Amino acid sequence: MLGRTYDRENCSAARTLEIVGERWSLLIIRNAMFAGSTRFTDFQRKLGIAPNILSSRLDRFVEQATTRHASTCSPVRDSTSKA
Repeated sequence: MLGRTYDRENCSAARTLEIVGERWSLLIIRNAMFAGSTRFTDFQRKLGIAPNILSSRLDRFVEQATTRHASTCSPVRDSTSKA
């Protein structure tokens, strides 16, 4: 956490900065929105972020309703098998 809050500001930009202003946060959001990352390992591999930091940021996004946690995961499909 940056240690900076904007309690005196009644502004959506200030509230957003409180949520995504931490190091790594904007990169995670970018990869989710524009690079198609949806899995923990995708973010970790593409960003080179430590698992504990990534977990902390994702948990915060879920708490703040920035993102949602997918409760069910589709199995990874083996591209070498024939349908």
